[in-house]
Amino acid sequence: MRAIERTVLAIAAVLWAGAALADHIGELRHRDIAVGTGAEAVMNARVGVHYTGWLEDGKEFESSRGLHSPLYFVIGSGEVIPGWEEGVKGMREGGMRELIIPPDMAYGTEGKGDIPADSTLRFEVELISVERPPFIDIGNVELRRLLEDGVRIVDIRTARQWTGTGTIRGSERFTAFDEYGNLLPSFLPSLQALAPPDEELILISQWGRGSRLLAGMLAEGAGYGQIYNVTEGMGKWIAEGYPVSR
Repeated sequence: MRAIERTVLAIAAVLWAGAALADHIGELRHRDIAVGTGAEAVMNARVGVHYTGWLEDGKEFESSRGLHSPLYFVIGSGEVIPGWEEGVKGMREGGMRELIIPPDMAYGTEGKGDIPADSTLRFEVELISVERPPFIDIGNVELRRLLEDGVRIVDIRTARQWTGTGTIRGSERFTAFDEYGNLLPSFLPSLQALAPPDEELILISQWGRGSRLLAGMLAEGAGYGQIYNVTEGMGKWIAEGYPVSR
């Protein structure tokens, strides 16, 4: 339990979630210079990249090449600018991508160092490595597929929420947090009695935040290595008209 509790503050800072990658997100643009063949950079994965950045006038302002060491960050953690968070997703190891990042997804009206305010930036990013994320965020389409494959789903909400909205058929019901957001002491023993750490598990909460926090805690502190988090929870499941059991 202590190992789990030590991860709460760190994982809570990772609750930021971005939109899906597309060829055009606002004014963010990307072009694949070389398509990689290795592991894919997905949300919550730790990636290593080499990069060079230029201002609009062509002046280079930063590069990792001279440091002889890649930059490492976790996608979705807020460690890098939003344009990188979105622009690197979908790359594969060995690939290289050009990113054109508008000011509001870079350093905005303040700038940074040699980067003036309101600068559009161009980067060439080479994806060196991808470490599998401790858990995987999924939407309703992926959730339906996993349920059809027989993967167990655990609804971590309260009894009041189960009664109020219903649950997904076949859900195991274990309340994870008390009204103050503290992990209940009974939760982990109950989960371990239900499923060993090597079993695939889906976690669902009302809107995805509690289950995302818990997924990180279980992966980092309890050794669960095949966790799926339903990103928008029961709220989105119900809003999209999927069935519930009462």
